[in-house]
Amino acid sequence: MNTFEEYLINWVVKEAEGKLIVYKPERNEGVDLIVKKRAKYDTTPLNLRVGSTDKLEEGNIFVKDILEKEFSPEKNFYLVFAHFNSIERTINDYIWLIPSTEFNKLAEKIDKDTYEPKLRFKAPLGLKDKNKYSPFLIEKKDIVDVLLDIAENPEKFKFSTVLTLESKQVNIDNLKKFITEARENTYAGGGRAVDNPRLSGSTQLEYQKANFFYRDIYFGGGIHFMGQEIVYQNNKPIWSMIYKGQEPEKNITAFLRKSLLKLSKECRLGGSCEFREEIYKYQDKGSGSLENFSGEEVILRNGVQVYILNYMGGLLAKEV
Repeated sequence: MNTFEEYLINWVVKEAEGKLIVYKPERNEGVDLIVKKRAKYDTTPLNLRVGSTDKLEEGNIFVKDILEKEFSPEKNFYLVFAHFNSIERTINDYIWLIPSTEFNKLAEKIDKDTYEPKLRFKAPLGLKDKNKYSPFLIEKKDIVDVLLDIAENPEKFKFSTVLTLESKQVNIDNLKKFITEARENTYAGGGRAVDNPRLSGSTQLEYQKANFFYRDIYFGGGIHFMGQEIVYQNNKPIWSMIYKGQEPEKNITAFLRKSLLKLSKECRLGGSCEFREEIYKYQDKGSGSLENFSGEEVILRNGVQVYILNYMGGLLAKEV
């Protein structure tokens, strides 16, 4: 096993904190590592072919050749390329993770003056120059999150959703999309709370996708509940919302969750919306935008208010 493979295995195992299993296949057959999500049920393994070099061409150009006869593009087969410093045993902050089917389309075919045709990966190191491989460039610290996302749902994962640092500006559209998805998979969607919340006596809900991470922590005592949502991008807090509400009855809670799920793209984001069902009516009276907003939501039963919540939030940072 070469030193880059050892480094990659150790890095993924450490950062995954038991969520991923990484091992060498019994037979090579063009695959260097196999990655699986640790779960009680069987999951589809991801096959990885790794390529590294500690030498760059002039202009910080990364070049790696693969023998065409040793390469067979398949679903769930990915290539990993990284600049590896064999002396310091470190890799560059950015790694390419490319589906084999895409690599087969993009790679330069080298068949002149050689008895063995090759597929050549060639790209500038880092983010400075955009090129055909840029959509597959991710930060080293995010590789575990991306592998987890792919392993969880390889059919739906899109590399276009992986955010590189070509621009340090927070993308409001991507942020809003993530918040909506996170809420649908946590409180509104009846998501399961974590077993050991960071704050004693709290309820803590979490959701992660690519380099976005969402956490919702709240306390309830029977009269009121208070909490905070916060979104991290690249481990930096970029957006938050605080809230205080009247502790709802059980049937009101069910209607609240249903309303928030149905109106997830509108509620608590700076706009106003409402939803009616039988004797219940949900109203969110918000103002502002995702960057800076506040509002009040209420639930009416037969026209009588039975629940109220106030909230305010916005961006914490404009750059990541």
